[in-house]
Amino acid sequence: MARKIVVFGILFTLIIIGYITAAEQIEINDNVLNRGGFEAQLGLRRDDRPASYLDGSYNMRGRIRVVRGTFSTSDIEGRFLGTFFGNTFFMKIPVRSGTQTIFGRIRVSDDYSTFSGSWSSRGIDIQGWISGDFITRE
Repeated sequence: MARKIVVFGILFTLIIIGYITAAEQIEINDNVLNRGGFEAQLGLRRDDRPASYLDGSYNMRGRIRVVRGTFSTSDIEGRFLGTFFGNTFFMKIPVRSGTQTIFGRIRVSDDYSTFSGSWSSRGIDIQGWISGDFITRE
């Protein structure tokens, strides 16, 4: 009887160890797929030339992509933070007097790697366009 208890204890321990190591591997692979690079250009109204550039990274939080990185124009450089949810986005970008929140709608490719769309801001009636890429790192 003592022998059976020892054998079942060893088997149970091996099963638990196998489950734990498999769960860690899945978590590592999931984290790799949920991160990547982010690059975008912002333009004003109907001007074809980009007025500013966004360069950073993204992380997935459920169905929301959280982007952050460096915002740069010809005279301002700073940090930006934004979220993309489906075809909608919100972003805080630096301006001369502090930060400004822009929001808009985008059209995305089938694999959600490239996008383009339009944005507007609150307060001052400023509108523009956005285009960019979500770069998957493997």
